[in-house]
Amino acid sequence: MFTTDTRTETFLTMMGVKWKYSNNIRWADLKPHWEANNLARPVAVRDKAVEQYAELYKAGSQPPAPILLRTSDRLDVLDGVQRLVMGQLCDATTFSAYCIECDSSKVVLSIRLLANSRLQGHAEKPEWTRRRAVEQLVVKAGLSVQEVASMGGWRASEIEAIANNIRLSEDIAAIGGPEGLSDAMLTSIAEATQGCDMRKASKPATFARNRASMLRLAEYSSHRMRTLTDTLNLEHERSQGFMVLLRTEREIQLMQDSLQVMRDAGLSFKTLSAEEARGIEPALNPETALAQAIHFPEDEVGNCRQFTLLLKSEAESLGVKFHFNTGVLPLSNAQPKTIRTSEQDTGEKFDAVVVCAGLASAQLVRPLGLRIPLTAVHGYAISAAVREPLDAPRSGVMDEQYKVAISRLGQRVRVSGGSEIGGNAKRHDPASIKTLYRVLDNWFPGAARTQDNVQVWKGSRPMLPDGPPIVGASGVSGVWLNLGHGASGWTLACGSARVVADSINGKNPDIDLQGLGLERLHLQR
Repeated sequence: MFTTDTRTETFLTMMGVKWKYSNNIRWADLKPHWEANNLARPVAVRDKAVEQYAELYKAGSQPPAPILLRTSDRLDVLDGVQRLVMGQLCDATTFSAYCIECDSSKVVLSIRLLANSRLQGHAEKPEWTRRRAVEQLVVKAGLSVQEVASMGGWRASEIEAIANNIRLSEDIAAIGGPEGLSDAMLTSIAEATQGCDMRKASKPATFARNRASMLRLAEYSSHRMRTLTDTLNLEHERSQGFMVLLRTEREIQLMQDSLQVMRDAGLSFKTLSAEEARGIEPALNPETALAQAIHFPEDEVGNCRQFTLLLKSEAESLGVKFHFNTGVLPLSNAQPKTIRTSEQDTGEKFDAVVVCAGLASAQLVRPLGLRIPLTAVHGYAISAAVREPLDAPRSGVMDEQYKVAISRLGQRVRVSGGSEIGGNAKRHDPASIKTLYRVLDNWFPGAARTQDNVQVWKGSRPMLPDGPPIVGASGVSGVWLNLGHGASGWTLACGSARVVADSINGKNPDIDLQGLGLERLHLQR
């Protein structure tokens, strides 16, 4: 029921395998590894492609024969799964196919991945096909870029770019960043982080050091926040304790390396059963799967906007002047401690300048010869009034699967998450916002009034390629850096500020700053 195809024959010859066009193959001889063919489903399932093949067959057309791998005990499918499903649905008794013999697992994998794109002219999901091929053949199987390019009919530069993006994606995941990034997103990161070795940052030892630096600063920052709150008697919305919710056993296993880093750093946490977790957060939906939870009893969630406004008032009482809605020009290499607001402005000179302007920081210091590899990691948040206090969280939880946090802030519930690399801060992705609502409903159904008066916003979180922020000296006299905190700005704020203040005043900070300085990025001035 299938016909010969010159493109298939040319492709198999190019791959260097022995092949034969065989007729009257019985269905009983076919024993495919469905998972290897990305078809973990019954063969009787229809989809659009299968139906199209069926229509062609009924109209008298014969699709090209599939490609099978002949071994001692089976015939496996390398290409043509949908056509074979169609054959069964059309009640064909036998079929024809190209049968190959090959002992090289790399060649077999190459045929399995490349046949569809090579033989069908990249007609369906070409970017996905190329990416999957590169991921399996270059990154995992170890084939060269040139080999994959020649087999797939692609440019070597194109394959090299995809391979680098895949490795970069793994690097970002390794430092606790987003997963499932598109090539476009990865390209934007690659452009923003030129000169930095992301692959080096993802090595286990480096990852552990980076995470330890972050945890050290976070612990210190928490201490500084409590001190400020108590000393200044700051009354802001906050709740004690934080839990990470793990839905599956796989999430538990993936969490172990991070937990070990936390143990080594001396952080206080406790592993909880589902029952124990619900004892702390009784409103957790009993119908949502919960395998385990990690509880951080000394952590807290709080209203950062309220806290910041309170600090502003305290600072003003000490004589600090704030200038809002005022543009600032990049710093001058000739006068780095002078701040100018326009080309005509002669500027005002200061004893020290702290650059902490988020994404704009990189532009502000570029004239000083500093090429800071900052990029935006956009996140979303929704905030809604509590509907029923007994159905709402008592403090804060994090859904590990979706990387979404749910926090109780007084009489409101805040849900935050999402990781968009680059892009437009003003353009909202409906799918990302929908995920926040879905996760909230998963864990705390009916907790908030999400039908009206919901605050929705998107924020830019400046991120450095290896994870930790830059806190300290810039290498230029009188200029100090406090930037690149990513999604941990609130967590690291008070500690980072105190470190910079002590450094400016010639005091040794209260924590070890190893791994938090500019020098670790090995930037060329």
